[in-house]
Amino acid sequence: MTDTHAHGLAAAEPRADSAENAALPAIELAGVSKEFRTRRDVVAAVRTMDLQIAEGEFFSLLGPSGCGKTTTMRMIAGLARREHGVPVLRTLPAHERL
Repeated sequence: MTDTHAHGLAAAEPRADSAENAALPAIELAGVSKEFRTRRDVVAAVRTMDLQIAEGEFFSLLGPSGCGKTTTMRMIAGLARREHGVPVLRTLPAHERL
């Protein structure tokens, strides 16, 4: 795996149809965290998130306002930087999918 865009998403080669790759998640977050800094404080928007989503799996991200749903989706899409952890997409890097 190689780092791609400035947002730090890692991308593997496109998945081949094999038993070995079938077990790999299409999207994986490993220890991903995001913080926002205010004038006086540091606010943790996402704290050490681990997540695996299989190819073709239906996935919903639910929670109350302000819990980090949009921030998580922005990190997966490559639109927001993360402080820690590694988001991995087993397809094309986010900037090449548009």
